[in-house]
Amino acid sequence: MKKLFTLFAALMFTTAMSAQLGRPTWSVFAGAGTQTIVGQDKKNWGTDGDIKPNFAWTLGAEARIPLMGSDFGATWLANAAIGTRGFHDTYKGGNKYETTEWIHTFNIQLAPFMFGWNFDLRSVSIMPFAGPYVSFDFAGTQREKGKWDDGEKLDEKVSIWHVRDANKLADNAYMSWYDESAKKWKRGHQFIDVGLNFGANVYFAKRFYAGATFQAGFMQMIKKKAREYMFTDEDGSKKDYKYGTSFTFLCRFGFEF
Repeated sequence: MKKLFTLFAALMFTTAMSAQLGRPTWSVFAGAGTQTIVGQDKKNWGTDGDIKPNFAWTLGAEARIPLMGSDFGATWLANAAIGTRGFHDTYKGGNKYETTEWIHTFNIQLAPFMFGWNFDLRSVSIMPFAGPYVSFDFAGTQREKGKWDDGEKLDEKVSIWHVRDANKLADNAYMSWYDESAKKWKRGHQFIDVGLNFGANVYFAKRFYAGATFQAGFMQMIKKKAREYMFTDEDGSKKDYKYGTSFTFLCRFGFEF
């Protein structure tokens, strides 16, 4: 009986919410900005260099749906996009050589439940918004470029999908870690990110909008198992040093149909 009542209540709530939705407005958008990571334990990762942002971009589509009737300020935003995340870091070793490391990935981003509030100001309207997003890195590389102590140049590039080959001791792989129980190497990159979008759009000239968006990720870019593998002490104790989470700033421009 309780299950039937719960199902009936959920159905009634969904029906009521659906009745309060206005007509959706669809748009496409493009954006550009910067991205980096925050919260890294730099000393524990063996670098005395500065973390610097990469160029960031996004391309996607968005739905803007008025809530509680078209004259009400509350708005539901939902979008899907292709974007990027990453950073680069330049560091020195013994003051004899300098190396630059780039991490650059491409991802699919979904932000299905963002809440906004529309403020009409004469010929334009301003809408601040906030809501969660989830993304999946489907491609990307790590690149290192520099010079060794003896003058030999270093320039290596490896995919985030590449896993170290147990039969090749010199095999280069991005943050691979060895699973003792499975007796094999595994990928250390954190392909999934979950975070928060927040920003504001300015709508003008009936069909156009421009705005700024911040994306703050919650997931470390390297998996916990990989971080523990890299910092396991001789006595077997494991350290969970922070690699850093993604932070992106984008300026966007869109066109509504």
